Amino acid sequence: MSFRNSTPGNEALTSSGFSDAYRHILRLGGGWGNVSGPGIFMARVIVSGTLGSIFMGLSGASIGAMVFDTATIPFVVSACAGFVLGAVGFYRDAVRKSQRALDRFPQLLQLHLDSNFQHRGFDTWDAARFRSGVFSKSWVLQSMLVASWLTATRAIERIYEAEEERILLPFTGAAQDVEGVEGE
Repeated sequence: MSFRNSTPGNEALTSSGFSDAYRHILRLGGGWGNVSGPGIFMARVIVSGTLGSIFMGLSGASIGAMVFDTATIPFVVSACAGFVLGAVGFYRDAVRKSQRALDRFPQLLQLHLDSNFQHRGFDTWDAARFRSGVFSKSWVLQSMLVASWLTATRAIERIYEAEEERILLPFTGAAQDVEGVEGE
């Protein structure tokens, strides 16, 4: 169980028991370190692949039924191809987004890389090594970056929200000043 909301009593209810149990299940297939990065990645790949499999499988079955009067083999082949295309498509998109985030927020991604993969010693790396050019040379580093980017998305969203507020502040402040003058 996690240490969040550590109140005496029923830990299953007070410590997000369902999500923690889910993470423990993912630990079986997740490997090293904090399971949230690799576990989130595996779950998202499965969802993307499944959606691709459903769409491609039904499309292939429909076309197969019209052409061959049977849909079994076309469905199986199309569903398998859909799963592969969906999973690979998600991975390529995640690699692209994680490398962009690494170039924009290197310290944040270093923190999440070290948190998710402590055995790799990312905390000892020179700051200049946290660039997309370095990580694009190794599929292992790309995979670690994607898993860490998935755990950093909440922090990245907070950064974007703060930037948006900073941009909107002159406009919303001016609007409040106008409303205050009209109300007098």
